[in-house]
Amino acid sequence: MRRRSPTLRHRRKLPTGQHFKVHSYIGTDIALFHEDGERPPRSAKLVVDFDLGSHPAGGDYRTYLLSSNRQRSAWTLWIRGNDWDKPLYCRIAAGRPYRAYPARFAAEQLLIKSWQDARNKEEWLPPYAFVLKPGLLNQEDINRIKLAVFGELGRSAPCLGA
Repeated sequence: MRRRSPTLRHRRKLPTGQHFKVHSYIGTDIALFHEDGERPPRSAKLVVDFDLGSHPAGGDYRTYLLSSNRQRSAWTLWIRGNDWDKPLYCRIAAGRPYRAYPARFAAEQLLIKSWQDARNKEEWLPPYAFVLKPGLLNQEDINRIKLAVFGELGRSAPCLGA
């Protein structure tokens, strides 16, 4: 009997024989903010807008966006940050194939992979994950993803809901 992943709760049946492959850019120059860096297309969809933990210098506010490439063969997960009210963007993960996989599924898988790599490479654990504005993913999805990625450590750091 096949066991379902606790993070997959999608109504649409996913294709068989065509595995969704995910690549993270965490730890590379691609995943760094640059003032003159690339931007997502205007058609990028909001995945989620977060406050991932306040600290003395201010909150860790992040906006995740999802887009496809021009050929519609791959998904890209972007993160938007701000530097003195100027938006900065960088790519943090990509997945393929594009076709047959819904945006919500791609967003969830790319976010999971990028958080796993941030945890493993940068020893990152957000103090909490407060969804300021849901998009493709909502607070319930984020709570489930945080628990899947960080295990009991993710449970001890509260995920607050609006």
